[in-house]
Amino acid sequence: ISDPWSQVDLTWGISSTNGLPQVLSANPAASAFNMSHGATRRMSVDVSDVDFDPLVYTWKVDGVDQNISGPVFNLTRPEVGTHVVTVSVTDGYGVANHAWVVTSTNTAPTLTLASPTGDQTVSHGASLTFIVALDDVDGDVISYGWSVGGAPVANGSARFTLDPVGMGTKT
Repeated sequence: ISDPWSQVDLTWGISSTNGLPQVLSANPAASAFNMSHGATRRMSVDVSDVDFDPLVYTWKVDGVDQNISGPVFNLTRPEVGTHVVTVSVTDGYGVANHAWVVTSTNTAPTLTLASPTGDQTVSHGASLTFIVALDDVDGDVISYGWSVGGAPVANGSARFTLDPVGMGTKT
């Protein structure tokens, strides 16, 4: 500022601040949970930025980038074991993080049919067919293996025919 005879200089200090992004909620809400290794789990975060800066999301599973940039991630068929899923949200100036510990489990198949039932007595030289049906809630492929007297005799099918049955007791 000046007049013809003097000048006055004014100086102002200006600070620019940034409100950091904040995770308002996460789904699932629990920071640790179990899931079947054959399942898919939708995970998401609701993030706020008071400055309305554009947000960039980075999702990782066990430290490996999942190439997903948005508030929703589908964790699909994780290997059996414990995993850490993280999301980092940045506005270019600061970062908000959220993490879950996920335990991926396997449930053993359930026997839904066994035929014949119980011990069987058959004539010497006759055949005997065994049938089983199993249900696997994890959606795993079920494999079959048959053995007689502890020795493997067949694989791959839910049906096995012991033909002909010899003398003695077989298990």
